[in-house]
Amino acid sequence: MQNGAQIEYDYSIAKAFTFATILFGIIGMTIGVILAFQLAFPGLNNLAGEYGTFSRLRPLHTNGV
Repeated sequence: MQNGAQIEYDYSIAKAFTFATILFGIIGMTIGVILAFQLAFPGLNNLAGEYGTFSRLRPLHTNGV
């Protein structure tokens, strides 16, 4: 290495991973809140049809978070 030369690091991949982590956290926790409301109020379980039931959303929450 030459004297006075600085090494510059490209932080773009670290920023992308940070953004993805925050995005997955927000989406996963939002689904967790929806599931908590479905457990507290069972009438909400059929609000979004068959794809919004607790049994379909739980794996999405557990894998996302």
